[in-house]
Amino acid sequence: MSSATHMRYGGNTSCVEVMTGGGPTIVIDAGTGIREVGKEIVARGDSKQVELLLSHTHWDHIQGLPYFAPLYDAAASVRVHSLKRQAKSLRDILCEQQRPPFFPVALE
Repeated sequence: MSSATHMRYGGNTSCVEVMTGGGPTIVIDAGTGIREVGKEIVARGDSKQVELLLSHTHWDHIQGLPYFAPLYDAAASVRVHSLKRQAKSLRDILCEQQRPPFFPVALE
């Protein structure tokens, strides 16, 4: 999708792939842009080692996670990193995101 189609309104929420030229695939944040990034990673065969770095857990930074193709690739290794939280674990936060009425399929 060209940036011209997103010049005024629309587009995806936060997600950036860092291309390192070797080593793991690095993705920063899991906004809605992660859907397209994930499809490209799998198509390139780069899902063997994916490091997903979450800056924080506002919805616009995690809402695309259920659509990240490497999560459904049996040959992929996806590690999710975030800052340690005092009140809730990252797992608890993501489980809350993926439950009714917000999402029809549980994180598990």
